[in-house]
Formats: sequence, structure tokens, C-alpha cells
Amino acid sequence: MKFLTNLIVLSFISFSVFAQKIDQFNYKNKLNGIQDQWHKIELTDDIIGQTNQKLSDIRVFGITSENDTVVAPYILSFQPKKEIIKKVDFKRINDTHDTNRYYYTFLLKDKEAINQIKLDFGLENFDWKVKLEASQDQKKWFTVVEDYRLLSIKNDQMEYKFTDIKFKDAHYPYFRLSIKTDEDPTLTSAKINRKIIEEGDIKTFPIANYNVIDHKKDRTTEVSIDFGKKVRINHLSFNFEEDFDFYRYATIKYLSDSVKTEKGWKYNYKTLKGYTFNSVEKNEVNFKSTTLQKLKIIIYNKQNQPIQFSSVKASGHHYHLTTRFIEEANYWVVYGGKNVYAPDYDIKHFKKNIPENISTLEMGQQEEIKKIDKVKEEALFENEIWLWAIMGVMVVVLGGFAVKMLKSESL
Repeated sequence: MKFLTNLIVLSFISFSVFAQKIDQFNYKNKLNGIQDQWHKIELTDDIIGQTNQKLSDIRVFGITSENDTVVAPYILSFQPKKEIIKKVDFKRINDTHDTNRYYYTFLLKDKEAINQIKLDFGLENFDWKVKLEASQDQKKWFTVVEDYRLLSIKNDQMEYKFTDIKFKDAHYPYFRLSIKTDEDPTLTSAKINRKIIEEGDIKTFPIANYNVIDHKKDRTTEVSIDFGKKVRINHLSFNFEEDFDFYRYATIKYLSDSVKTEKGWKYNYKTLKGYTFNSVEKNEVNFKSTTLQKLKIIIYNKQNQPIQFSSVKASGHHYHLTTRFIEEANYWVVYGGKNVYAPDYDIKHFKKNIPENISTLEMGQQEEIKKIDKVKEEALFENEIWLWAIMGVMVVVLGGFAVKMLKSESL
């Protein structure tokens, strides 16, 4: 019985290795300078541009001196930007007002710096200029921010609210907020935080081509962005030329594929993110990391004057493979395979055992993997469905044989 179990397991392992051959992938880069057990492999833009959206079609294969194929396991690694919000306890000690200002004073319970106050009000529509001051003793006050705009709009056409005050680290026990208005703002709640940003390992990508078209009939502005090559991004930052207030909904799309038809090329775009551009806060858009080359941004102007970008910045992560090399061989990183499943290596459970300082390998030029033509008689086994079917039959036959053996042993 043990022999049959081992036979079934070995059969599946053999099939899995066969099903993930090197020639199932489209490209390879030679790895040079392997001297230790652990190394990093940087995933360049050229490599990422040929992989799928999940980055799952990447392998590190080696060929030994005996011409055997070995696999080096890896962990796909990147260091994202992190935002840590540390809540700071406080007490609201004074609410006062005069003819055109309302004042709110907060006493921090802990002696630490803050850089963010989040506010909620009972009113739905307002446009205020506020001032934030700080003090050690409530006698001498220092300005933290002045003429800072808080805005809330709610009607049948739009709903927008910006009531967060952001500033540089300020280390005081007392903070006083004053709102310039003759109507009670009805401050319902406040949250005071310290926002800590860990920048991570981020790279920016230059734009190769940029084009803007205003469609007067549709009352939209179409912005086309081409990076000149495939890049993997998860953040866009926009600045505008306008000095007037605006609030515009937009759809951000990317070119997912193209098909050649009798009438020419048909381009298919997928929605990346919906976003509302505005003149109050920074226009920074975050989304799931996506590999793309071309963006199309549709701004819906309605009856308003079109708005124009003064600059657009795109950024994403640096990716690398933390790879373990055990067997001596000539190694390549291969990628760009179709119908290739994501690898599942044991080393992901033992990250604490990976050395902190490991060197990055040098890579050769990108090479296209030549496909080996096979005779028609072998075509049956080129289809993985047939192989799985044959494996299924083997399991049934071996399973039946095992049952018979168990019955004979019980007799």
C-alpha cells in the first residue's frame, strides 16, 4: 500500500515538473555572479513588461553539468509606502465665539508631536477659512496654519467633504482652532493624530507622450498618456494650471489589449479608478499595482470650463526576487508563460531565516526562448488537459488496485 501511495505522489510530481518546462516561457535572462546560497534578482521594467498582471509567470531555472533541470525557489519582494496613524488622546476644554469667529481649544494628554486633526461638523454645506494655533501655556500662541480651507458640498449633483487639517509636526500641549464664520459650525467630533509615513522603495516613470483633446459635444476632456514601454504603477499624482475652484469627476483607464480587425486596430481599455479632481486638496490617486503602457483619463466637465493638468507623475514599486540557490548549475530567470500556475515554495514560511544583507545578481540581456517543434504524433501530449486526463485514469486504476489489496489483506 505504501508503495502505491508513493507511486501516485511521484507521478504527480513528475507531471508537475513536466508541465512547467522552460520552453513554456517566452523569455529568459542569464544570471551571473552566484556565489552564496541567497541572492536578490531585480525585476527590471523589461522583465515586468513581459509578465502577467499577477507576476506569477516567473521562474528561476538551472541546468546542471549532468544536463538536469533544477528550480531555485524565490519570494517576490517589494517595499511599499506605509502610512501609520497614531491616535493621540486629548480633552476639549474650551468652546467660545465672538461676532465672526468660533474657537475650540484642545489639551493633549500625552506630550508628543501631532500633524493631523480630523473634524466632523453638523452642517452639510460650508466653505470656511480656519486658523490653527499652538501654545505651551495658553498665554502666548503660535500659528501652525492660517487661511486653511475646509469645504463641504452636498446637493443633487455632488457630494464632497474635506475637513482634515494637515500640517508639519507640532509639539505643544495646547491647540486652538478658530473658524471664520458667523454661523455656529456645530463641531460634533475631532480626532487628533500623528501620521507617520515610511516612504518605501518607490520608483517614478517618465512620460514619453502626452496629448489632450477637449470634446465640446460630449463636454469631456480626454487626456492620453503613453509611457513608451510597459511599466507597473500604483500611484498617480496630478497638478493643475487653474487658479479657480473646480470639482470634476473623472475615469482613469488603461489599455488592456488590442485586436486587429478588417477596419483597423480596436483598442480595449479597462477602468483603473474613478476619481474626483478638485481644487481643495492634493490630487493623488492610489490603486492596485497594474502593468500598463497607455492611460486614458476622461474628465467630465458638464457645463464648466475645461481644466488642464500642469504635471502628471506616475510611480510604483521596485520588485525583486529573494532567491535560494542550493545546487550548482547555470541559472536563468524565465518569464512570460501562458497557462502557468503561480509557484508555491516552502521558503515563504521561513522568512526569518533569510540573511538581511544579500547581494543582487547581475543579469544578461533578455533572450527569446526558442520553441522546439514537435512531430504530430506527440501533439496529444502537448495539451495539458490530455495529460491530466491520463493522470486521472492512472489514479483510478491504482486506487482500485489498492482497494483490492486491502480486501485481500483483511481476508
